[in-house]
Amino acid sequence: MTVPLTREVGELRAGLARLRPQDGGADLAAALRLAAAFAEGAGPTEVHLFTDGASSQALPPLPRTVDVRVHTLGGPAPNVAITDLRLRKNYYSGAQHELYVALANTGRESVTFPLVVTLEGARLSRQQVTLPPQTRRSLIVPFSHRGGGALEVTAEVGDALAVDNRAWALLPPPRTLRVLLVTQGNLFLEQALRSDPQVELVVSPPSLFSGDPGGYDVVVLDGAAPALLERGRYILVNAVAGNTPLEVAGTIRNPVIVDWDRSHPAMRFLDLSQVLIEEALRVRPLAASRTLIESTLTPLALAFEEGGSRMVFVGFDPLRSDLPLRAAFPLFLSNAVRWLYPTRLEDLPLQTATGKSLTVAVPPGVTGVRVTAPDGAVRDVPLVGGGVALPQTTVAGIYTLQAGEWQQRVAANLVDEAESDLTPRLSHPPGTGDGEGIRAFQAYRELWPFLAILALAFLLLEAFLFCRSARPIPRSALATRGAVASLCLAALLLPQVERLGDRLNVLFLLDESDSVPYSERLAARQFVREALAAMGKEDRAGVAAFADTPRLELPLDKGVRPLPRPGGEA
Repeated sequence: MTVPLTREVGELRAGLARLRPQDGGADLAAALRLAAAFAEGAGPTEVHLFTDGASSQALPPLPRTVDVRVHTLGGPAPNVAITDLRLRKNYYSGAQHELYVALANTGRESVTFPLVVTLEGARLSRQQVTLPPQTRRSLIVPFSHRGGGALEVTAEVGDALAVDNRAWALLPPPRTLRVLLVTQGNLFLEQALRSDPQVELVVSPPSLFSGDPGGYDVVVLDGAAPALLERGRYILVNAVAGNTPLEVAGTIRNPVIVDWDRSHPAMRFLDLSQVLIEEALRVRPLAASRTLIESTLTPLALAFEEGGSRMVFVGFDPLRSDLPLRAAFPLFLSNAVRWLYPTRLEDLPLQTATGKSLTVAVPPGVTGVRVTAPDGAVRDVPLVGGGVALPQTTVAGIYTLQAGEWQQRVAANLVDEAESDLTPRLSHPPGTGDGEGIRAFQAYRELWPFLAILALAFLLLEAFLFCRSARPIPRSALATRGAVASLCLAALLLPQVERLGDRLNVLFLLDESDSVPYSERLAARQFVREALAAMGKEDRAGVAAFADTPRLELPLDKGVRPLPRPGGEA
């Protein structure tokens, strides 16, 4: 809200002068709902919406006291836009890359223009592109480069919207990860880490590790951990440090893997369905965590992230399982190392759309980051949960994040075909106009206070006439009229009486889909059972479960009935 409702014309003019264009989409529905919220209680209100109409959003229904007037600015205009930009690495060659560029011509005439690709200002490619009217086209631009840098793609065409003629992508510089393996001797674990070409491995006995990661990017603790771990990035293999947020409650024999989190970066491309484990620790997380591998009785692998530290916990000794004999073992370690300390193009959040926020992980020890926007604006951003939450990127270009010697760049692009299509197509709901005239609408006003005042006046007049004619004046009549007058006056003050009540209407919604770990689904159902058992006499409760098909397991009713076990539909 730039300027709230005010009568001061100077404040309104100053607010208009502060407005600046932004390189992002517009949420007209949210803006109108915000305007209606500010107008609530202010009586009949006119809302004037100034827009080019190039939006597919339908204006939302608003209260009857809000009258929306739509003023359309400009008109249809031809436009060429870069609607998507992606960078990928060719894994058959460390220096080969491919740049995917999607283009669109929203106009009604064919357009020919040069498309230029540069890397840190040096030209990589220049080619003539012809786009017929109302056409989309995709291009692949291969190039070779062994370092990092910023790529810029420019469609050299003069059209109505210039911001979508340029887009940026970032290529991270190659970096070797320094990994410390603390172990008494584990050939499988050592060879799996050495098989990663980007890992520089150092092996150390537990007696030489004090809990400080030092200059290592990732520390792998095998079977033993110190009493205290400093902030850093760790893989704990069958080991629990003194400050690890885990409670160990013994061991479990022959745990069976029932599920694993396929969406987590550390678990990509893994198949653990046939893995056999002889023994595992029975643990309970004491802090926010994400279960990577789960069994029926305990999580077998967990991921922690808090305050700039990341940790992957494996609750069993790989040597007491057949996991080291499977291809999933080195792949899991490689994924885990790169989640803990991302360096690859596919692991780093280097690109976003304008108007969207982005969270970037920072090294341990960083407490604040300075962000420099493409227009030169500088602001200090605090850390949130071990990363920096980049505020809404309202300007297209490259943002630079810096904290001491650490620096990272992030690109924000307007790559939205709907925003680049400048054809007016705004849908007007009933009750909105095009800015011509003012629509009359109905408003209601309560009349009972006026009628109560009128009744009180007649009552006082009747009492006055009665007192003049009656001698002596009966006290009971005077008291009755006084009481009636007092009640009328009290009613005009709108008195209220608070009434406490403890009756509850509760509907429990249970997510039975595979995205929720099986142990968490059982815990949720146990929670509902305990809540139903504690229902009061006047309470009502219902249970609904949903996965592929929602179903009502317990309608909203009084009384307690057994809760069904999880069904096969989940």
